[in-house]
Parts: sequence; C-alpha cells; structure tokens
Amino acid sequence: MFSREDFDTACQSYVSARPTDRGICGWQWNAYSSPYQTSVGYLARTTTEFALHDPSEPFATAEMEAISVGDAPVTESWDEVVAELEDEAAAPRSTTKEPLNCQQYVVYTPGFQVPAFYFSLHDARGSPLRVDDLIRTSLFRPSAFDATTRNSFAITPSASAFPLLSQGDHPVLGTPCWYIHPCETATALSEIMSEMQYDDGGSRERRLKRTLEAWFMLLSSIVNLQHRTEIL
Repeated sequence: MFSREDFDTACQSYVSARPTDRGICGWQWNAYSSPYQTSVGYLARTTTEFALHDPSEPFATAEMEAISVGDAPVTESWDEVVAELEDEAAAPRSTTKEPLNCQQYVVYTPGFQVPAFYFSLHDARGSPLRVDDLIRTSLFRPSAFDATTRNSFAITPSASAFPLLSQGDHPVLGTPCWYIHPCETATALSEIMSEMQYDDGGSRERRLKRTLEAWFMLLSSIVNLQHRTEIL
C-alpha cells in the first residue's frame, strides 16, 4: 500500500499537521543515513507507561471504542479518536503504579509495504520487561491479548499461524524491540479506508496522511496511544 516515499510523506505531513494534540503528540520524524544505506526515516516518541498489577484493570478511565474491520462498520473517525485521547490526557489521575519508560517507533516495512509499530519497555532500573509483565501495562488495551498463546519471544492468536506480538531488531537502529506483526495490516487497512469518506480535494499528501491516520486507528484497538510523559 505504501512505498518508502509514500511513508516518508505521510509521516512528515502527519507530524506537521498535529503538533500540539495532547492525546497523540510527541511524535517526531527522524531521518537516518549511513554509509551502508540510503537515507531512511521513522517516527519516534517516548512515553511513560505503568505496570498494572491486576491484569483486568485498565489504566485509562475511558476506553476508546475498538475499531472493527470485520462484520461491524468503522464507527469512529481519527478526529474522534484524537478527541477522546485528548480528554484522557487532560483528566486528573492519581496512581501508585510503577512508572515504565517506553520508546515507541513507527517504521516502514518493505516486505509488507505498510507501517509497523515497534517499541521497547523498561522498568525504572532499566531492565526490559518479561512478556508476562509486558502485557499487563497501560500500553495495551485490556482485551488486546484475549485468546492468545505466548512464549518468551512472541504472542500468537490461537486461530492464527502468525504472531500478534514478536521480538525483533529495530529495522533502522538495530536495537532490540517488540513489534506488532504487520502481516494482516494491509488487508485490515484497506477495509478501514473503504468505510471512510474524506473530501481531501485529490491531494496526494492528504490522502497519504489520512491513510496513516487510518493505520493509527487500527493500532488503537490494541495499543493505548495516549501520550503520557509525566510521572504520576
């Protein structure tokens, strides 16, 4: 769906269009080049997540409506998702939960031609979380890993041959990360886009930005995209 050039254009347009939205702010475009590869770029940000000692307890006080790409139609626009995230970000909270450092990335995957979400999550001592602890954090929706099996390096839906969450090196930086596997992304993204009607006046840049926004909507059914930077 995306070429490398399309991805770069969509990301840079997205960042420039939403510099101050409290719910989804913090993303920065990083260009990277080396003697061994042409210049490539990715989105990156840092958030503060929290350990949830009760796996059934959500961190957020208001859940975003999950985005369905099956029988039910998509019922939210990205602007509505952003508004809900901003409401969450503005709501006062108190917590004694352990703060966690989360590095988040949106990268291009040439094999699938779609964006992919990579991240790392460390405790206050700098130690990476085990998978059993990883899924019990404010980063994920409470039902994100229902009907899945897991081992030390992947979480796989019971009815799928492909993992939902896997370990792998960041495709640009080469650092160890977890990532949401992009194998089904193109199909799901096409279904979301077919449900949406945008009057963008035919602008290529706007169409690409809207496609990236649709990808974020898809991601938001698994990942809590609220931007938290403070220690509460």
